[in-house]
Order: sequence, then C-alpha cells, then structure tokens
Amino acid sequence: MYYRTIAHATVLLDSETDIGPSSRTSHGLTYDGARKRVLLFGGDPGGPPLADTWDWHGTLWTQVADTGPSARQGLAMAFDPTASRVVLFGGASGSNFLADTWSWDGSEWTQVADTGPAARSGHALAYDDARKCVVLFGGRGTANLLGELVWIR
Repeated sequence: MYYRTIAHATVLLDSETDIGPSSRTSHGLTYDGARKRVLLFGGDPGGPPLADTWDWHGTLWTQVADTGPSARQGLAMAFDPTASRVVLFGGASGSNFLADTWSWDGSEWTQVADTGPAARSGHALAYDDARKCVVLFGGRGTANLLGELVWIR
C-alpha cells in the first residue's frame, strides 16, 4: 500500500492502479475552471442513487466530499466562472423530483437555495457568459416535460 497526495486530499491506494468512482449513469459532470479539475457527483449505479463527489485532475480520481447534496440521479451541473464555483441543480431520488441548488467551492458543498425553478430531472445547465449567469433548460418534472428557460443567479 502507498499514499498519494493530490492538492487537498491524501488517498490510500492498494496498488499502482488508480481508483475512481463506481460505474453509473445519470450523474452530474462538469469542468471546474477555477481548480482545473473535472467534478462528478451522484448518479444511478443500477440501484439506489449515489451522493458521492469525485474530482479528476488528469491522471487520478479522488473522492473529495462525503457531505453535501442528497443522493440523486438526473441532476445537472455547470461551472460559474464569475463566482468560481460549480453549480448543481435538481435531479431525482426514486420518484421524488428535487428543486434544490448547491455550489461547490473546491472543498465543500453549500446549499444555495431550496426553492427556485420547478423540481426536475434530466435537464441541462450551462454558463451564459453574456449574462454572467448559469442557465437551466428542460427536464422532466412530476407533471410532464419542462421546456422553459430559467436563469439561476
């Protein structure tokens, strides 16, 4: 066994092989431009949804948080360069659609709001550089498909 230190985390490895997140679908994934890492959250492993946070710095996955948003799948994430944070919105846990907003500052998740756009899963988030905000579009809610465009400030 050996240890490898990467930025703010020390990881215990059993062999020379990198460790990483388990197989999953419907997870959130975005590039964190402030920390120059890819961030992954949650998803569907074929059973109950996950609530784990991982970052990828180019050669190694590191699990970086065990607290934050609840387990979910179908969420969306985007990097907000104005705030230097990753934004996460919504998703679903079973048949329960979520409408909470979280931000990642490189070391911890903070809930920003628990109200806002309608609860949904399968939507998209992107940063709008002209308006300096994160934009949300689409998804599926409890009633039907959602097609409105929403700005998250």
